[in-house]
Amino acid sequence: MTAHQKPAAFVVPPLIKKNTALFALSQSFTGAGMQLAYGVGPLMVYQLSGSAGLSGLSVALIGLSPFSSPITSVGSRIAMDASLAFILA
Repeated sequence: MTAHQKPAAFVVPPLIKKNTALFALSQSFTGAGMQLAYGVGPLMVYQLSGSAGLSGLSVALIGLSPFSSPITSVGSRIAMDASLAFILA
């Protein structure tokens, strides 16, 4: 390439531009929310309890959240059985 030649322009397809913009927008909504919980949660626990030792409690509860759905389904099944037995007795 000589000094007078311009490089060929690279054109990004409109579909790629749209998908990139939608991906960035979705990450700005969901990604910021999770990081906020990890950052502000310990500060809130410390402010409410006054104990720095309990400040990891909020992060631990977020870590346990994948187990909440199975535990809830078992708990609601037991409660439903108990309430039906009480009603039908």
